[in-house]
Amino acid sequence: MPTIVFGNYSLMLQEKPMKLSEFQVVIAEGLIKAEVKMGRPSLEEAANAPANRAQPSPHPCNDARLDNVGHMIQYGSRQWCKLLSCHQKSHFYCIKCNMHLCINKDRNCFMEFHTKKTI
Repeated sequence: MPTIVFGNYSLMLQEKPMKLSEFQVVIAEGLIKAEVKMGRPSLEEAANAPANRAQPSPHPCNDARLDNVGHMIQYGSRQWCKLLSCHQKSHFYCIKCNMHLCINKDRNCFMEFHTKKTI
């Protein structure tokens, strides 16, 4: 395989073919300058790497949440209900607060979220 890459490299540059050892030095220098990390990350890097999770959306301030103005329900993508005591998924969210909240025959997290002083 190195011979195929080596031969194509010389043709690409339209130069006189170089020795294989020279070609290997050119490739090694290029990889060193590019600082390409190869292989598995070390245990330290893996522990310090951030998780690929979405950041939780911030709750609106109490004044905006409890003002009873402009809080309307809209159907959207299915996400976890943002009420801390609820562990269900919901398609419904408040347009003003941009928070997904349950609203069904068993639970009304939307009403609880917009009326209770503490959540």
